[in-house]
Amino acid sequence: MYQAKILPTARIHCDEGVLFRGGEKQRTRPINCYAYLLEGNGRKVLIDTGVKDMDAVNWTKRGAGTWRREDGDADLEAHLRGLGIRPEEITHVILTHAHYDHISAVSCMKNAQIFLSEAEWTSLFAEENPMGPVLKEVREFLLQQQERGKVCLTQDGSIVAEDIVLHVFPGHSPGSQMAEAQTQFGPTLFTGDAVFLLANVEEKRPIGFCAIPEGAEQALAFCRKFQGVCMTGHDPACEARFGEKTHG
Repeated sequence: MYQAKILPTARIHCDEGVLFRGGEKQRTRPINCYAYLLEGNGRKVLIDTGVKDMDAVNWTKRGAGTWRREDGDADLEAHLRGLGIRPEEITHVILTHAHYDHISAVSCMKNAQIFLSEAEWTSLFAEENPMGPVLKEVREFLLQQQERGKVCLTQDGSIVAEDIVLHVFPGHSPGSQMAEAQTQFGPTLFTGDAVFLLANVEEKRPIGFCAIPEGAEQALAFCRKFQGVCMTGHDPACEARFGEKTHG
């Protein structure tokens, strides 16, 4: 079993049209951007890396809101320092997808084995990728790590560290993946942006911002059937589950 910690890195008031298919663009909801740390079985596993640079993430944003940091928010390295962990101690990094707010701090994890779906890798390095300008450092780092044998390109059903199962659902992005692990909450599904909010699952409402709408529907159906707890990449309700002072 892993002990999970939630690491909030930035927050924004996001248009409901991004969060829900058919949502009102004139209405917003507060969301945060999370990385998750799993510790156990002699491993330190990160699921996503959160926001590294505030100016860069605001360049990539959709909608009228602006990303910012408030009390409890910090970049990934600051969170790890607060937990007494050096970045080089991270053993595995699972990237749910290659958008800036989920992947930007991966270059700090120089010793970790990195897991990104094969389809997402292709999308990340495509010439037409609109996030190319802000992902230059990430792409260079991942290519270097690939040469070192530190990058694993995954498919649906791939296993990380013997006991974390990856589920690939092209939807929000061409190769989005979710990670299933056993944590203090029981069976836990880290959804990335397959669903932005628990309300997507509870209300049967697919996400609004997605590359492949039918894939987003399939991912939502998987989350609804999952027998356990969902932890999304952006829902403040997930942070509330951990109680006070459980993150770095």
